[in-house]
Amino acid sequence: FTIKKGLVTGDLFYELGTGQEPKREYTFVEVEPGLGVYTWNDYNGNGTQELDEFEIAVFADEANFIQVFVPTDEYIQSNVTGFSYSLGINPKTIWFNKKGWQGFIGKFSVQSNLQMTRKVLDDQSFNSYNPFGTIEDSLLVSSNNYWLNTVYFNRSGNKFGIDYSYLSNFTKQVITVGPESRGKDEHKITLRYKIFTPITLNVTYYVGNKLLASEGFTAKNYFIPYFTIEPKITVLKSSVFRTSVYYQYTESNNTESTELLESHELTFDMRYNVVAKSTISAKFSYVNIRFDGIEESPVGYAMLEGLNNGNNILWNVSIDRKLSQLLQLNVSYEGRKTGESSITHVGRLQMRAIF
Repeated sequence: FTIKKGLVTGDLFYELGTGQEPKREYTFVEVEPGLGVYTWNDYNGNGTQELDEFEIAVFADEANFIQVFVPTDEYIQSNVTGFSYSLGINPKTIWFNKKGWQGFIGKFSVQSNLQMTRKVLDDQSFNSYNPFGTIEDSLLVSSNNYWLNTVYFNRSGNKFGIDYSYLSNFTKQVITVGPESRGKDEHKITLRYKIFTPITLNVTYYVGNKLLASEGFTAKNYFIPYFTIEPKITVLKSSVFRTSVYYQYTESNNTESTELLESHELTFDMRYNVVAKSTISAKFSYVNIRFDGIEESPVGYAMLEGLNNGNNILWNVSIDRKLSQLLQLNVSYEGRKTGESSITHVGRLQMRAIF
């Protein structure tokens, strides 16, 4: 829908259904290297793949497993509800040439998106069909919520702008060993200022938390508040060449235990475009981490995000080449040296046909 020549735009969706849902258990199946989603970390060193030793892989070359759900013989009656909306507010569409307070308000714009899907046991109550209703854990089968809200000030301005975003992402599912929840809440503020052409300064501040709560695998549980500050300088020369340098400082801790992390990252990246032909990009990062805790643990993996305590170096180079109107070629190389581990090299070659 559109209101007042684009002042307000959006869409709304709601669905409901009912049916029988099998109780689930899951396992992990190994696939070709790099084609999976999960990686296996042998935390207890016994050489046996156990369900609580699989994590979502940070690096693509370590993603060698997929999660496969296995239905059981036990079925439950469940109700399914889905709700989503997209809402945009842009006063500039009606006050694009106004001065004073109308011109000031016209510099603001808002974008909000929500997606909710929930399956609950049929208890004959209204809340089982209400996506916003409160449901007891004993009645919940699965839930997926994603909510992103952004307020822009002077979004299209060439000189400066400020953005504020709030992200809430939460999933919960009930399997045979009990419910398992994952979530992330994050506030982000970005300040953009063009020092002079072609140099722009961006300063971004993140604060939030991420959690995992599992009744079946309590050793994986964590609640990690964190904050990050990231100043970044970008040099942009038309659409041909772009390079940037940024420094990122992060602190986090696990309130469920005693793990602490402090991270310093310095990154340089470059992108060069040959009009209608090729794109060359390169990135180099140095990350110094001070981690107080057990690295070889689910919490350690979540906080370190695949890196190791101490010095970490990561780099990659990629080339995209348009061979014809239908064919595109991509060649990439990635390398990393994490902590005391040996260097990992990964090369990829991909040909795509676009019809």
